[in-house]
Amino acid sequence: MSNPSFNIPSLEVLGRLLPRYDFQCLIATGGMGAVYRATQRSLGRDVAIKILPLETGKDPLFRQSFETEARAMAKLNHPNLIGVYDSGAVDDMLYIVMEYVPGKSLYHSSYGKQVDPVQAVQLVQGICAGLAHAHDNGIIHRDIKPANILLTEKAEPKIGDFGLARPMGGTGSGLVMGTPGYTAPEIVSSPQVADRRSDLFAVGVILYELVTGQLPKAGAPPPSSLCGCGPGIDAIWRRATHLNSANRYPDARAFSTALTEWLAARDSPAKRKNAPVSATPHGKVVPGALPPTSTPKPPNIATPQVPPKAAGSGISSFLRFAFLAGLIAATAYIWNKKLEQDKKNLEMFEEYKRLHAESRSSPPGTGSSRLPEIPGPPRPTPAVPGRMETPIESLERLHANLASGARAEMPIGSLRRGDCYFFHVPTPMTWPEAAWFAERCGGHLAIPATAEDLAWLCQHAPPDGGLWIGVGKSGRDAWSLVDGTSWKLSTLPTGTGSHGGVNRQGQLRGIDSKHQYPFLIQWHRDGSNPATLEATLRATRDSLNRAKPVYPPGTETIDNRQYLYVARPVSWRQAYDLAAKSGGHLAVTADSAEAISLAQFANGIMAPNGIWLGAFLKGSEWTWITGEPWRASNWVERATHFKNAAALLVRPGIVWDAQDASTTASGFIIEWSQDRGTNPGSP
Repeated sequence: MSNPSFNIPSLEVLGRLLPRYDFQCLIATGGMGAVYRATQRSLGRDVAIKILPLETGKDPLFRQSFETEARAMAKLNHPNLIGVYDSGAVDDMLYIVMEYVPGKSLYHSSYGKQVDPVQAVQLVQGICAGLAHAHDNGIIHRDIKPANILLTEKAEPKIGDFGLARPMGGTGSGLVMGTPGYTAPEIVSSPQVADRRSDLFAVGVILYELVTGQLPKAGAPPPSSLCGCGPGIDAIWRRATHLNSANRYPDARAFSTALTEWLAARDSPAKRKNAPVSATPHGKVVPGALPPTSTPKPPNIATPQVPPKAAGSGISSFLRFAFLAGLIAATAYIWNKKLEQDKKNLEMFEEYKRLHAESRSSPPGTGSSRLPEIPGPPRPTPAVPGRMETPIESLERLHANLASGARAEMPIGSLRRGDCYFFHVPTPMTWPEAAWFAERCGGHLAIPATAEDLAWLCQHAPPDGGLWIGVGKSGRDAWSLVDGTSWKLSTLPTGTGSHGGVNRQGQLRGIDSKHQYPFLIQWHRDGSNPATLEATLRATRDSLNRAKPVYPPGTETIDNRQYLYVARPVSWRQAYDLAAKSGGHLAVTADSAEAISLAQFANGIMAPNGIWLGAFLKGSEWTWITGEPWRASNWVERATHFKNAAALLVRPGIVWDAQDASTTASGFIIEWSQDRGTNPGSP
């Protein structure tokens, strides 16, 4: 069945539908469900309740499959699995009651970060233990991913969303068909043949992601080249993620055993005695870890043993020798070429890592010239004297001058078109990250002012992907450019996303900002930049009295409110001031309806350091900046509610936390609405 859109019910509505539970807060949302924290009145225990879209309950086949699978899940009992307590349907709304786990998901805890290899292996072993129990009971998951794995207070993994799995040998399609990047090939091509080895494929992907900080893509380098964890992990990862399921580990226990052997080999006395010692990305000293900048050595090619020359076989022996020598030379040549290409690919990402390093410590207005950080491999080795400067190195060298308006020298590879220069940035980023990157370099995302501009930009998109452009949704139906002007071309972006992208085939699409694409930076030759965030926000403020205000690109309308996520490292005060310049304010969730609206908007935003909202501690009481009554709350466990100079931070997954207002968050959300009371000011 198709994925329906999901209207999230309020806490009050759920309380009437399921009176046995006291609903406390919304934990997380997605297109195929919402999860709430509640208290089961009869037992006084906290539970997590997942609500499915109404359309699923109206489908008789799906409903029957759901009930069968939920009963199977309830039989599972393992410390690495989230328990299922109950399930049912009310007014065609399917729900499942699960164990409540106070903690973050593995996704929110590790996204974009390199985990110590030993800790990563131990986490994966816990996942394998839970899967082994499920598989023994005839259940496969089919959607193993970090977002479906919760970590307890002791950092123990617990697999969730088993209520949407499928029994082995079942014919139903189920609801979950996997998540791109983690899904085994057979699930995509023939879901009915998926078995326990399909789950192990996803676990292998998670192993790679934990030790390297990034998802493996086609042609990805082995994890040991990125984390210094030794080639043993490479062999385990390759077997677990083999495209042919017959070549993977036969079951989760065999996978876990291989990891146990790797741990034992790593900790063996001989290994510790002979291994070099270096620091991991986390600063821990681990015996046997290779320095992150070391170059892998080519494999030893043993010289074949030629038998003694027999009488009359001189020519034959010579040909054999020549053939073997040629084979050795060819093998060495191919290997060196591969190393050369791998080195070039890695260098590209290393240059970008250096280009963006330490940006989160320098928010706007601090005077720092560093660029924003993006996920990537460790820092590169120092440049070799006499080596030609790369385009990225030239951008790094010039970006401070470019930000000041100087255009006497442009980065290597820049293209001049009309009164502007353009520079292609091949590193994929989200749209908000790309916009912030371009602004720190003194430019903005390329704007298609004419149909010819649009066609020219399409030519710079990669053959098999998209290219971000400086266009985004401006409220409910309109589109705007990053310079604060309305979209004037006859062609409108298609799709449901809020940010504009193009492809090589000339298609203009509205794409969800969680996707990552390359982009072009555009500079004006006169040194001006009409598309800074502050300029765009002022343009919005000046348009608010018009019949159709022009909101910044990426603004979405939910109910009668407009929301914009701004991705840049700022303190709460800086976020407050920037929001005020737009004629709006930091987003407020004064009641459950507003909390649900904000949850819908923020679903999928990548913000590891949290997002500022419009509330602060005034005396001993929390206060909304709009003056609205303080009715709703969704605090994370053990939040420091009463810290001096505290402000409200929302964590990914829409859970509140209290942080010092001087803390640097990943970004903030601006709201434009009429939900104002008496403004109490700010701290």
